[in-house]
Amino acid sequence: MPFIQIMPYLLLSDDGIKKPENLLIPNDNEIDLLRQKVNEFMEVSWDIASYLYDIRVELQNILLSDFFNNRVSQRKPKDPDAIVLTSEDSGMLKRIEDYLKQQEKDINHR
Repeated sequence: MPFIQIMPYLLLSDDGIKKPENLLIPNDNEIDLLRQKVNEFMEVSWDIASYLYDIRVELQNILLSDFFNNRVSQRKPKDPDAIVLTSEDSGMLKRIEDYLKQQEKDINHR
C-alpha cells in the first residue's frame, strides 16, 4: 500500500517530525493490521450511519406523517440480511436481538 494512503491514519506530533531518522515507517504486517482496523472502523461507521438514517425516518413518519399526509420510505438495503430499524416489521426485532447476542458473544471471545 502506498505510504500516501496510510499517512492520514498515522498520528504524528503537533510539531511534526523534524529529523528524517525519527520517522517511523510501518512494515508490511503493520500496514496490513492498520488496513484491517480501518476497514473494521469503516464497517461500523456505515452501520451507525444507516441506523441513524432509520431512526430519522421513523421519527419523521411518527411525528410528521399526519401533518403532511406522506410517509418517508424505509431504507431497503441490497443485502436481505441487513438490519433496518423500523417499528413496522415485528420480525426485525427478533433479528436485532439475535444480532446483539452474536455481537456480545464475539466480544466475549476476543
